[in-house]
Amino acid sequence: MRQAGARPAAGRRRMPESAKVIPLRGAVRASEPALYSRGRGEVRAKRARPARLNGLSLLIGGLALTLCLFGLLMIYSASSSLSSLQYGNGLQFLWRQTLCMAVGMVFMVGLARIDYRRLMELAPLLMGAAMLLLILVLIPPLGIMANGSRRFLRPGLQPSEMAKLAFILFAAQQLSRRDRDMRKAADLLPILGVAALTGLLIMLEPDLGTTGIFMLVLLAMMVVAGCRWSHLITLTSLSGTAAALLVYMEPYRFQRLFSFLHPWDDPQGSGFQLIQSLLALGSGGMGGFNLGMSRQKFMYLPNAHNDFIFSIIGEELGFLGTMFVVSLFVALLFAGTKAAREAPDRAGRLLAVGITVLLTGQAFVNMGAVSGVLPITGVTLPLISYGGTSAVIFLSLLGILMNIAVQGKASATGRKARGGENEDSDMRRRHRRSPLSSAGPRRGTGVA
Repeated sequence: MRQAGARPAAGRRRMPESAKVIPLRGAVRASEPALYSRGRGEVRAKRARPARLNGLSLLIGGLALTLCLFGLLMIYSASSSLSSLQYGNGLQFLWRQTLCMAVGMVFMVGLARIDYRRLMELAPLLMGAAMLLLILVLIPPLGIMANGSRRFLRPGLQPSEMAKLAFILFAAQQLSRRDRDMRKAADLLPILGVAALTGLLIMLEPDLGTTGIFMLVLLAMMVVAGCRWSHLITLTSLSGTAAALLVYMEPYRFQRLFSFLHPWDDPQGSGFQLIQSLLALGSGGMGGFNLGMSRQKFMYLPNAHNDFIFSIIGEELGFLGTMFVVSLFVALLFAGTKAAREAPDRAGRLLAVGITVLLTGQAFVNMGAVSGVLPITGVTLPLISYGGTSAVIFLSLLGILMNIAVQGKASATGRKARGGENEDSDMRRRHRRSPLSSAGPRRGTGVA
């Protein structure tokens, strides 16, 4: 207690009893996410737990699982007769695909829990390894010759499928670098050089359809990266010119490219596959002949369990079955687009776009080819057609897409939480200042 009439020291204001000081225990780093819990007079910072799978990531995983299960069912239906003739066991193709899909599921779940930024750091190494495999497959003792092309290494690996994953990671890394201006042509040379070399190695197999898918993915990622339209038009023109020259140089490519316009001109040659595919799709009607009752799979339709499995779906399950498959890929397109929009950074956005365009673009190219809308390119239907390497790679890509969806949701939640915390802090500061501003310095009042 001070004596009455004594004045407070000059320059000092007395804080009213209603204002309380809230001590801060521990500094909170702004660069890392934190969860806050308010106790009595304190704000404690807790380490953020690893982000859990959210609704969007679970939707992507559910679509992947549905496609895999449906694919196994149709692979067994389409390949049982061929498997019995070749191996004496109608389940041989089914067991192989089941094993590969199980491995792919393990990769998908694991990659969904790993930050995609760590994978992008390995992009140059993965791209180099993919190019090495593309070179090795061209060596006769190592590459397997089948149907006039070398697309598989001796253990049964398909390097072009592995190159898809590596190329998307590499393209996303290069297009998202801060030291590059994607508006300048010189800064696009590294990614364009890698794309040209990869396309050349794949064309030497040869595989024109996969090369076209690569260019489609690259163009989509460049559009999202903000490249100039003049550069995009130039790249599209050069790619189209190169493709036209490659088609003109090989007569069988020319016949295959334009046979979809008039398949009945050569029903036993270049138009044979498309005619048998159309017969399968047309005979199915609305509900199909029922599962396992296809007729075209008995040596009429080549590659019934691989490139033309969509035709078997139409024959056995009818229009309803084909629309079910289309709806799954449309749902995957919307889920991937949403993941790209909510991605926490530019790299994640580019990566999500590349994965989504690759999966859905290849699916619609395959379905368009077997229905006579597009030329037959030889690309498979993702996660439904038979192919072990393809299944593992596509499931791995979906795992990365799931992680982007998780990171985007976690980032949005963190920003919202930090915004709410800042608002609460501002409110507390205003409450602490309001008694002082209203009461003034209280000089000479004699209040103890």
